[in-house]
Amino acid sequence: MARPPALRLCLTGASPHAAPVAACAHATDRKIIVCLATNLGAAETLAEETGLLLQILTEAKPTARAVSEADVATDSFDAECDLLGALAELRHGKHDSKRPLLLACSPGALLRAAPAAQELAEREVSITIGDKVNLQKIAERLAAIGYTSEALCERPGEYAIRGGILDVYPLNATEPSRVDCFGDTVESVRTFDPATQRSENESVALVILGLGSQISSGRLLDHLPADTLIVATGGTAEHPAIAEALKGGISLLAIEETDTTLAGLKSEPCPITSAEDLMVGAGTADTSLTRAAVLRAAASRARDGRIVIIAVDTEGAKERGSADAAEILGFKAQICLARISAGSLVEPNQLPGPLANGLVLLTERELFARRRRTLASLPRRRTAQRSQVGHLLDFAELVEGDALVHATQGICLFRGIRTFEVEGRPQEFLSLEFADKAMLHLALRES
Repeated sequence: MARPPALRLCLTGASPHAAPVAACAHATDRKIIVCLATNLGAAETLAEETGLLLQILTEAKPTARAVSEADVATDSFDAECDLLGALAELRHGKHDSKRPLLLACSPGALLRAAPAAQELAEREVSITIGDKVNLQKIAERLAAIGYTSEALCERPGEYAIRGGILDVYPLNATEPSRVDCFGDTVESVRTFDPATQRSENESVALVILGLGSQISSGRLLDHLPADTLIVATGGTAEHPAIAEALKGGISLLAIEETDTTLAGLKSEPCPITSAEDLMVGAGTADTSLTRAAVLRAAASRARDGRIVIIAVDTEGAKERGSADAAEILGFKAQICLARISAGSLVEPNQLPGPLANGLVLLTERELFARRRRTLASLPRRRTAQRSQVGHLLDFAELVEGDALVHATQGICLFRGIRTFEVEGRPQEFLSLEFADKAMLHLALRES
């Protein structure tokens, strides 16, 4: 695939929530997208919303990681794990325009110390299905790069060996993995829940990064490929890290709410306006009437070929939005579950890529007058309290048919641990049988 042309653009006078739309328009041919903001929370929100729009508009499957600065306000261990997670994705993620990597950070994180490529190679362990391995030698290698041996693998930096099974929680991962060997051959690699210790999703390979014994000689910025796109908001484009990035040929899209122009960048007025413009003239405090007026205004703009997206947080809101949209003859909108702060409008022929025909993006802010947005939910490391793990593991000692006493329902029989799908994710339940064959399934985490 040809490398995309370098971009040096500053969009001025942008509305407060225009950045994800602008980023999506200019990032569809990029494999690495760095989302910069003055603080990590704002950067995570930008990365999350940009990723959602890329999924909706291009069917991409982005991966997002946050990188915090190593400062007094951040736990140093967590900051190191964040950094190693980003480096692992950059080295082994095999990202492209259909599977882009979004890194959320503040400008200072780009300049924080990071191991150089050779240093990373020296503190890396890779395991792939079909490999011939010696678990004892792997354990020695893990110990050499800072991992500790435990009876149970519960937290980042821990590992445990039981026969032909290696449990390890890579510092660069958000969940632990279980390597199952048949003899000396790796037969399977699965993630597992650190609380229940039960296997979950399969994978083909596992990369484990460890801590070094010396001060790192590189920076995170040094690991970004030349075709990376940096999306800088809130004045972060003027940070010294950006000047260094541009020297290496990295592209920059600066999005400014003011009319400030930046040296070395082409400046254009931001063509993205707030979708609240559709509410002008609604003239009512009744949200249902306002919603109908906004949808009619969106329908009129859709007739010239503009994409219409209705992004809502809940199934209930999706059902109401679908019902209201269906009442407008000929109105076709893509209604989806996606947490986006606010809607936007784009006229045709103002933005490149998937937004060339224009856009009407509506959210719960415009349709239901809900202005509160929950925090971004980029992947976080899964851990378990020791008391929680010990409590859950007691059930492993039970056999089907054992008698138990439920705290409120009385005597029952243990009928095993079963898996049911809850909100699209498998979850384990404790199955109990009471009198008259009545069954009760309790979530294992809460049992």
